[in-house]
Amino acid sequence: QQARIPMISGGSNPKVTQVGNFIFRTHFIDPFQGTVMARFAREKLGAQRLALLTEVTNAYAVGLAKYFSADAAAHQTPIVIEQKYSAGERDFKAR
Repeated sequence: QQARIPMISGGSNPKVTQVGNFIFRTHFIDPFQGTVMARFAREKLGAQRLALLTEVTNAYAVGLAKYFSADAAAHQTPIVIEQKYSAGERDFKAR
């Protein structure tokens, strides 16, 4: 930003482009993607209850899950189970 060199990012976090006016993104932001996924489940798939599986070591997945959950709550579509896991995890018996 200080050198006035444009940066093009694949980052979907809304804060990425708030740093300055030389930063651009190639993706939709997390709030848009998470909301659209929840709406798709509700409207196109007819889901009345949802389950959410989130990979917690990936900021992208965590961001999408946050906005997916918020949209589901706003439209009274219950998330009946929410499970979290870490990348590379192989033993799920304790869950």
